[in-house]
Amino acid sequence: MFSKPKKKQEKFLLISIGSGSVAFSVCNPTTPKPTIEWITRVPFVLGEELNFNLFTQALFVSLNDGLERFIKERISGIKKVYVVYSSPWFFSQTQKIYFEKKVPFKVTEKLVHECVQKELERFEKEVLPTKVGNIPMEIIENYTIDASINGYRVPTPYHKEAKNIELAVFLSFAPKDLNNNIEKIIDKQVSLAERNIRSSTNTFSSYLFLRDLFKDDQSYLFVSIDTEISEIALCKNGVLIETVSLPLGNAEIVRTMNAQLKKSNIESISLLSSYFSNALTEESKKQVDDVLKVVGDAWLSQFQKVLALMSDHLTLPNKVFLEVNGDGKTWYKDLIMGEAFGQYLVTDQKFQVISLNGDFIKEYVLLKDAEYLHDVRLIIETVHIFRLYYLYAKTV
Repeated sequence: MFSKPKKKQEKFLLISIGSGSVAFSVCNPTTPKPTIEWITRVPFVLGEELNFNLFTQALFVSLNDGLERFIKERISGIKKVYVVYSSPWFFSQTQKIYFEKKVPFKVTEKLVHECVQKELERFEKEVLPTKVGNIPMEIIENYTIDASINGYRVPTPYHKEAKNIELAVFLSFAPKDLNNNIEKIIDKQVSLAERNIRSSTNTFSSYLFLRDLFKDDQSYLFVSIDTEISEIALCKNGVLIETVSLPLGNAEIVRTMNAQLKKSNIESISLLSSYFSNALTEESKKQVDDVLKVVGDAWLSQFQKVLALMSDHLTLPNKVFLEVNGDGKTWYKDLIMGEAFGQYLVTDQKFQVISLNGDFIKEYVLLKDAEYLHDVRLIIETVHIFRLYYLYAKTV
């Protein structure tokens, strides 16, 4: 993504739409580092029956609840609202665009814009319907993340002579009805001098954050575990190549525990928390171990299928960045490191798993309350919005 410095003086409210909760942060971007002044996270309240309509209604309830908490805080100075979607609330894909002429030409912003718009129109007409069916979608992200001129990668392609140019463009879309309903709820609850709501995705937030944080590690897998969804992203040579979502997250542990141990949701969550805090008796620990074995085997089976799919046309990197929204970071890390099948797909190298935590992100943000540091996902998304819209201005 090609950018230039930009300065702004305003607070913003970020709303993070996850697969099992809605989180909120208020950020003051007037300092060199973004200052997060307030954070809260509201879990979905779901019954035993789980379908997409009930899932969506739970999202709206949590959104309203969180906005009511925000209003009670009496936070002033909010100029803009940013909504960041996680799976399963959006669809994304990185598209390659190739353009050439018989005679050399100068690469201009107008030319790049026309190439991207032409591909976007084709994608919306020919590709998107095959991915999401007849659900009306609207684009929320359209960023050029890589460029090559005459086969050579360049930081920015503009004002250079070329015979051909290749662009990698990240596109993401959200259901139009969902986006509209969320914006209506925000409009009703949040008073803005002028309507200013923008949308982004957790996938793109994490990609840019890791690209900037680990400049020497530009090829990796990023595994993000949320309540209901696990997402695996492949980045090669600094370019986000592919993302795949698995319908298994932290909630699967709770549901399996409910079924095997005859527990309620509250009891299972409490038991799991005690387990990860090493506060259980040997007997109770053995019961949880048995549950985790069942869930771990199911998760690894799905993970291995994703690895096989991704490695069909690419050699996979052995470095894995792991982000877990909730407890269980060490358990997921051990699960991935102990996985056997994938090792053969990365030239006989074992996975090197780096768990993202407060130590990695604290130097990029100022926090009003040190307790906020535990919500790594929300902080990454907030830093992303700060960099994208306040520290830098998007030009492509």
